[in-house]
Amino acid sequence: MNPNFETYKTKLQNEEKKLLNDFFTFLRFKSISAKESFKPEILKCAHWVSDYLSEIGFKTELWDTSGPPTVFAENLEAGPDKPTLLLYQHYDVQPVDPEDLWDTPPFEPTMRNDHIYARGACDNKGQAFFVFTALRLLFEKEGKYPINIKLLIEGEEETGSHGLASILDQYKDRLNVDYLTIIDVDIPAENTPAITLGGRGILTYTLTFSGSNTDLHSGIHGGLVYNPLRALSESLAAIVDKEGKVTIPNFYKDVKELSKEDKKTLYLDFDNEAYEKEYETKTTGGELNYSPLERTGLRPTFEINGIWGGYNEEGFKTVIPAKAFAKVSMRLVPNQDPSKVSCDFIEYLKSLVPGGINLDVAIEGDLSPAFTCPIQSKIANAASQAYEVVFNKPCQKVVGGGSLPIAALLQTATNAESIAFGMGLSQDKIHAPNENFSFSRLKKGALVVLEFINNLAKS
Repeated sequence: MNPNFETYKTKLQNEEKKLLNDFFTFLRFKSISAKESFKPEILKCAHWVSDYLSEIGFKTELWDTSGPPTVFAENLEAGPDKPTLLLYQHYDVQPVDPEDLWDTPPFEPTMRNDHIYARGACDNKGQAFFVFTALRLLFEKEGKYPINIKLLIEGEEETGSHGLASILDQYKDRLNVDYLTIIDVDIPAENTPAITLGGRGILTYTLTFSGSNTDLHSGIHGGLVYNPLRALSESLAAIVDKEGKVTIPNFYKDVKELSKEDKKTLYLDFDNEAYEKEYETKTTGGELNYSPLERTGLRPTFEINGIWGGYNEEGFKTVIPAKAFAKVSMRLVPNQDPSKVSCDFIEYLKSLVPGGINLDVAIEGDLSPAFTCPIQSKIANAASQAYEVVFNKPCQKVVGGGSLPIAALLQTATNAESIAFGMGLSQDKIHAPNENFSFSRLKKGALVVLEFINNLAKS
């Protein structure tokens, strides 16, 4: 344990008013990257982040991208004999729609029962701010940092990180570090500390099934032409069998099973009854011969995210639609090559389409691979020990089911030992109305970062 741990803990308690004031200022920026109209707010937020870090000993720059700027900051005063840590986060947020479902205005932070409600409260401003807080406390007490620290805080993670991805090669020398930490993930429960050893990759598509050159009367033409909605439904239904396995050829070819020993090191506990009660559904999806958390973290999946076509308004209109549409996605695990999987999927889907129907496949976004971290590494041990000190209980190891497309690219760019950790919860309603983050977890997150940096310095 850091000998100053209790001092920092007390300082956090004594500075609650300042913490909330600074955090609320951060949250008020309407830094929505998905909408061009919010570009001025994005720029104001980037400058605020840059100024905040400048005041605690960092040299800061705004890196221009094709989209919002990336804030880069560094303090290398620890010297070449000390390790260098890169911390990645983002300052942009999701749109707030539907705004009428918010109990309080999304950009006017409100605190209720220890929870702070605002867009970005957890994802990712809350998690970014507890890092800023840890660095500020450390700098104010010591006047320096025990290791070299760099921060990379981007402004379009919520729309795919395309700008940052496009400049990684340009700044590769600046990103030469020993350790990479991504702070944008969850813990399993309020009092269950955990580090994240990886996340799944993602592929996304828009599919268009076309039949005739116009909508057709279903009485006159029914029985003659193949209905595009039927073709869509049949084709997509064939991609997952009754056991939950994906039928795309070679889909599982490069998927490696974890050993029993490695599985024992992962947190795979799952309260099925509580889950079904909270979400009012059954856990009957995916490969049923695997446990729930294996299905959501260790196994690849295929999902239908949306279907539309034909007449959907009030009343009835008997048509055979000219076109039918779908959004589909796949989550990939380590060793699966996104390019190969994508080619196999498109070829297979085309083979399922019946005669009289044309298929157009539009790939949305980048082909993003999974990222993975060694179960035993210096950085994993440093993060685990930090959580154990703060929570006073063993730290679990998890594999995330979600995707951080930039993570694998950063791993390649830095060639560093990597880890992901955070303080989010699945109940924080990220991307949804009434997003929130507890003040107690914000303070715990700052203490975890302080201990983490101290552990890396000792190692």
